[in-house]
Amino acid sequence: MPDKSSSQQESYFWLDEAQLGNFISQNVKFLYCVIAELSEDEKKDHASHPLLKGAVYKERVGIVEFVTENTDDTNHPVVLLCRDSQLSREAAENLIIAGYKNVFVVEGGLDEIS
Repeated sequence: MPDKSSSQQESYFWLDEAQLGNFISQNVKFLYCVIAELSEDEKKDHASHPLLKGAVYKERVGIVEFVTENTDDTNHPVVLLCRDSQLSREAAENLIIAGYKNVFVVEGGLDEIS
C-alpha cells in the first residue's frame, strides 16, 4: 500500500483488488468510475471482468460533475479506477474538496488488476 506519511494528509481511501472484489460480491452500493479513454474494443474486453462489474467509463474531465449528478449524498461511496492510480488520485482529491467523504482509489489501477 502506498506510503501516506507525506506532509499532505490524504482524505481518500485505498482499495486493493481483494477489497474491491468484496465490495462487488457483497453488493455494496457505490458509484464506480473508470477514468480512462478506452476504445470500444477495450471496453468490451473489460465488460466480462468481474472487478469491472457496474463500472461507468468516464474521461478525465468532469468527474466531480458526474458524481454530483449521480448522488447528492456526500457520504455515498465513490470508487475510482484508472490505468495506474494517478488520475484516480487526482479525481479523489477533487471529490474531497467538493465535500465527498467516502472516496476510494483502486491501488495500481487497471494495470494491476488480474
